[in-house]
Amino acid sequence: MMAFDAYKILDEREAGSMIDLIAPCMDDYLYIIDLKNDTLRISQSAVERFMLPDKFMNDATKHLRTLVYEKDRKLLENQKRKIYA
Repeated sequence: MMAFDAYKILDEREAGSMIDLIAPCMDDYLYIIDLKNDTLRISQSAVERFMLPDKFMNDATKHLRTLVYEKDRKLLENQKRKIYA
């Protein structure tokens, strides 16, 4: 799957509405993460399943760490560093 910057196409409100529209039709948990601003927009089903505080979060990296298997967290941090390089 090709990655794209959803916020170049949609503003935050529209991106959230798009997730809310599509999510009920899927078994997966949809999300959009803005790595530059460290924000996350995630489907309501994911909020409920993973007991997250809200569908929109600042400090996304902190919240994602709680969802990543402990042994994979270092790999996640390394991948994030590569993206910023």
